[in-house]
Amino acid sequence: MGWWIWYLSTVRQGRSLEALGQDLARRGISHVFVKAGDGPNVWSQFAPAVDPLKAAGLKVFAWQYAYGDGPEAEARVGIHALESGCDGLVLDIEAECEGKSDQVEVLWKALRSSYPDAWIAWAPLPVIQLHDPDLYRVSASHASAHCPQFYWADLGQPWGDLERLFSLWLGEMAQWKRDGLPDVPLMPIGQAYDAATADDIALFARYAKVSGCPAISFWSLDAATTVQREAVEALNYGEGKA
Repeated sequence: MGWWIWYLSTVRQGRSLEALGQDLARRGISHVFVKAGDGPNVWSQFAPAVDPLKAAGLKVFAWQYAYGDGPEAEARVGIHALESGCDGLVLDIEAECEGKSDQVEVLWKALRSSYPDAWIAWAPLPVIQLHDPDLYRVSASHASAHCPQFYWADLGQPWGDLERLFSLWLGEMAQWKRDGLPDVPLMPIGQAYDAATADDIALFARYAKVSGCPAISFWSLDAATTVQREAVEALNYGEGKA
């Protein structure tokens, strides 16, 4: 079970990176996704955090926000993150990449050229029907896992219905598999900010478990309230309690 982190300085609250990692590990967190880049720009917070957080027993993944402009430069940001010795990379591919599937394919191919076997996933907007289908198929052709953003409270009805979101993704993944695209796991990101309740968080985990998701994570440690953090930590996802 993992947390997403935007700004390390916010979540550290004056603690060392080692202390932060140890605290998260004690609370049942197995991995973190830390922002490592935005477009063509490397974020300096990431590389120095990898070794201390891994020493605390966490898996550490980079994430970068992609825009689809200058994909070669964006690929260099991802490569820089992977060179740090982290456990993998997630591309946050959202609205800015709509209509840019060719550029996004260049980004993927550049990353795979340098790191063909690395764990590189993607985090798209969740309602495929509302977005560019070519963008989804391009990323599904290269990704190690699908990590859609299941932010149910923000989506509202009808798309914020968790049963519907899981069904949508499982159906789309089955079609991709029939079409010869890689069969990779669904590892959705849950909402732990704003209006998400503890009951919502528990329901998300139950649907993920039933759907066979090997791991889940939550956005974000920066924004979660105490109630939301405690709800996430109570899940013990993967230990038979979700």
